[in-house]
Amino acid sequence: MVELRNTTQIANAVSSQQMSKTQDRSAADVMRRIPGVTLQQDRFIMIRGLAERYNTILLNNGIAPSAEADRKAFSLDMIPTRLLDRIIIMKTAMPELSAEFAGGMIKIYTRNTSDDKLFQVIYSTGFRQGTTFQKFNKPYAPGSDLFTLSGKFRNLPGIFPSKLSNEQTEQQVRLGQELPNTWVNNETSAMPDQQIGLMYAGNTKLRNSTLSNLFSIVYNYDSRNINRSIYNYNLYDFKNNKSDTVYHFDDIESIVRVNISALNNTSLIVNSRNKIELKNLVNRSGTNSGVTREGKNFESGNEELNYASRYIERTLLSSQLGGEHERGSHEQLKLDWTIAHNYTLTNEPDYRRLRTVRNLGADANTPYMLVVPPSASLEDLGRFYSTLNEQLLSGAANAEYMPTKNDSNNGKWKIKTGIYTEYRNRDYKARWLSYKKSNIDLFDNQLLYAPLETVFNQENINSTTGFKIEEGTNPTDKYNAGTQLLAWYVQSEYQFGRFTISGGARVEALNQTLSMLDYGRNPITVDNKSIQILPSVIATYPVSEKAFIKAAYAHTVNRPEFREMAAFSYYDFVYNESLTGNPQIKNCNISNFDVRYDFYPSGKELITFGLFYKKFINPIEKYALTGSGGGTRNFSFGNADYASTYGVEAEIKKSLAPLNLGKFINNLSISINSSYIYSRVSLGSKATNQVATRPLMGQSPYIINGGFFYDNDKSGIQASVLYNLIGPRIFAVGADGNPDIYEMPRHVIDASLTKEISKHWDIKIGIRDALNAAFIFMQDANLDNKINAQDETIMRYQVGSAVSLGINYKL
Repeated sequence: MVELRNTTQIANAVSSQQMSKTQDRSAADVMRRIPGVTLQQDRFIMIRGLAERYNTILLNNGIAPSAEADRKAFSLDMIPTRLLDRIIIMKTAMPELSAEFAGGMIKIYTRNTSDDKLFQVIYSTGFRQGTTFQKFNKPYAPGSDLFTLSGKFRNLPGIFPSKLSNEQTEQQVRLGQELPNTWVNNETSAMPDQQIGLMYAGNTKLRNSTLSNLFSIVYNYDSRNINRSIYNYNLYDFKNNKSDTVYHFDDIESIVRVNISALNNTSLIVNSRNKIELKNLVNRSGTNSGVTREGKNFESGNEELNYASRYIERTLLSSQLGGEHERGSHEQLKLDWTIAHNYTLTNEPDYRRLRTVRNLGADANTPYMLVVPPSASLEDLGRFYSTLNEQLLSGAANAEYMPTKNDSNNGKWKIKTGIYTEYRNRDYKARWLSYKKSNIDLFDNQLLYAPLETVFNQENINSTTGFKIEEGTNPTDKYNAGTQLLAWYVQSEYQFGRFTISGGARVEALNQTLSMLDYGRNPITVDNKSIQILPSVIATYPVSEKAFIKAAYAHTVNRPEFREMAAFSYYDFVYNESLTGNPQIKNCNISNFDVRYDFYPSGKELITFGLFYKKFINPIEKYALTGSGGGTRNFSFGNADYASTYGVEAEIKKSLAPLNLGKFINNLSISINSSYIYSRVSLGSKATNQVATRPLMGQSPYIINGGFFYDNDKSGIQASVLYNLIGPRIFAVGADGNPDIYEMPRHVIDASLTKEISKHWDIKIGIRDALNAAFIFMQDANLDNKINAQDETIMRYQVGSAVSLGINYKL
């Protein structure tokens, strides 16, 4: 609250104290408590209704790297709340900040060193409705999965050649026998969720200096069953007011997620004016999922029983060395600098998919037949392997000067300048294989009806009656990309009378490159060079000692991500869709206007009300292409002509103690925030068989968060009840007869209770997603730009409520 009150910027924040009062387990959970903030897939942030690509995340003082192969985003579920100190969202730009955002810039600060010695151990376990101790279809999982170290056991054997097509049939057969027979998910019982954490902090005196160190490690294990129904439809029949169904499938997806995070921050406080810090964060996560899909495909005339198994492991290494220095009297000159290195690795080894079919209306005893493709396929008997390596090096230096002769009431001013440089390189490559009949004339067709446990035994992989593997890897399945960015800025702050004006300009020189091959092995190159001058200004007027009015303008930019430019196609089994990049995509430029009223009744209370407006030129969106059959949806990226969005935000954090209605009420406080947002995209000539204007992709028309907090220091009891609701938002943009798909509103309630047992022990119980409301996605079937009873459900699923019990020891 102190930091928010003192900043000239328009911002929101959450502290570690607030996080400790909730059941939030990761930074992603925390973010949805902030005004104007929503999440996609429970881990990608959206601010003011703008998709994750329009937001930038800083980890401490460096750009957070992305471990996502298919989107411009940082996965917030990688950072446990136990490692967080505070999160601040800047909703308007200043020259000192990166200019690449429109929704907001999120500053995630990990726990710093402590003034006092600290030792803390936490343990919690959880029960999830519909999962824990229930039937669980777990894919192949070595024991090392529990420590996210098993990707190497799923990788292609080391004897595999770089290009399988160069090998003779007998060698292809022999190599196929080397692949593990791991097609069938194992039926087991789901374990309870687990969280274990350890934190230590201490100080060492070194003559006149102090060396502080903090170490923390957190281990999370959770599992969940998701029961999902998915549908696809033909074009809407306006005469009969309905769409014919292409397919209807019911999925059971079993997911195990393991996350291990370690933090080590060291600070050398040389004296009151000089400090040097080294911050290190290591995160390893592994997600193992298995899908069993059953249903009817009316387009092909089949009943289908399909399977998929997928494992993804991610590694994040972040190191930052920085310093803060002051010179002169009255903090006349301040200097700070940061050197950062981030490394991310995403490994997706052996993503396996297969289909089995029988005729529609067949007797229940009729066996399913294995679908064997005539050539390599991702959908049928496919095995997919990919790796993403990314290095990010950055450096920044800032200097702030404030004359010592500033008048305390008028004419006070200061100036700040700095430089930032960034080098980023990504290397992505994918490889995929599938089984086919070795010899069509000699093939043993009885294998098509054999149990999946035995059909790919070694004896059935041969050059006559069985299978062999074929490589389908295309020249487009790998790319290399890089970014070189140099930025410098000048900003000043001047106070005259009661007004304070802060502003200046940032210059960013960018060189963004990408190289790959097309299907004909012809080179595709992207060379995106730009130099932009990006001005911004904020005016602050103190209405009183506790109230402020702020008005801001900023020009910012949104650049395409590597994946959006790469003409590489990826098939997603769960959503039955393919995603391909677009090398022709262009930068988006945004003009941002904000005005807000802030009132701080006390040190723990806040009331804000704000308005904002944004204008986009060439907004970047994901949109639908013509389908490829079987109901598969194809998507790519492109630029609309322009877009605009405007909205209103309000937030109240209020203690009920001043009401003096009794001891219980006096210990209560409330937190309520809400947003209403209206947006429109103009497609211009790009509108093909669809409306020319619609809301921005991912934009929710309203967002509501509320919470009651009870805090009784005497009894050692803390409790909270939290509520969250978002309005309907476009999940996927349609085109050429493919309707827009909307994610529908969903009510979420979380609650927690903490009791201090003694000076060193406390216990915590909580429930997450108590209502277990369904996630529902619907398509605008009749293309009337709204969702009503005539429209159809595309997907529906539930994840189950989760109850947790934890104990915390602190020294």
